[in-house]
Amino acid sequence: MKNKEKVDKRKRPVKEILNPDIFTITDLSYDERVLEIKKRLESPNYKNSEYKCNQCYKGFLDSEAFKLHMARHSDACGTYQCDICKIRFKKQHALRNHTSSHMQKFMCKQCPYVTTRRHAAKLHEDYHNGTRYHCPHCQESFGKISTYMSHLRIKHPSDFVCELCGHSFVSDKGLALHKKLKHRFDDRTIPEDGPSCAECDVNFICRDALENHLRVSSRHNDNSPNPRKRVRKTYEKEDSDKIEGEKKKRRGNKPEGPIACEQVVYTGSF
Repeated sequence: MKNKEKVDKRKRPVKEILNPDIFTITDLSYDERVLEIKKRLESPNYKNSEYKCNQCYKGFLDSEAFKLHMARHSDACGTYQCDICKIRFKKQHALRNHTSSHMQKFMCKQCPYVTTRRHAAKLHEDYHNGTRYHCPHCQESFGKISTYMSHLRIKHPSDFVCELCGHSFVSDKGLALHKKLKHRFDDRTIPEDGPSCAECDVNFICRDALENHLRVSSRHNDNSPNPRKRVRKTYEKEDSDKIEGEKKKRRGNKPEGPIACEQVVYTGSF
């Protein structure tokens, strides 16, 4: 019996149609693709950044972001490597999808905007066409989707909170993507008795993550000029719980005193 040739049943991404009146589209040769990457060496981003990637010439101001980026050039991210920017992937189809971002250059005819990513070009075209993104929670509207998404994340807190760093997202899909990109190598388990936010019912990996959550979430910040007070209050509860635990150990089988209601700790309004 003949072996049937395997068929790739994955859905191919739909090619977005761009308006030729707005964009000039240029196909790039291999040498031109490499040159586009090397142009980053002269960019303000690369020149002014403290941390520099010497493989794809991107610059970073934050050391953690730099470490996460460099991991994408390592074997840990896979064996399939882009021969243009040296980013690695675990699956060949992921590399194929990525390679398309180097194949063409899209130059806006109405402003200096240039990109090699078709989807980014489409979003930019929408901007010139006057597309507005309306917030479903308030009266704000935005011309750029990136600004709109930032508004949702910052001004309208959600239940999708990252336990590893404290940032919140507008959907579970956004949270999952964040963890995949930022915490892909973090295999720590969230402790049940770790730092927690009672109002959001979320346990965090460490105090830094909790403090960041209280600092960036408008659920906590809108009604309080000093969110760090709540951080201290949470820490005080943790410390008091530990002290009480030690007292119980020392008392052994002695009768315990009255049991304190946990809600008493949170007498302040959030």
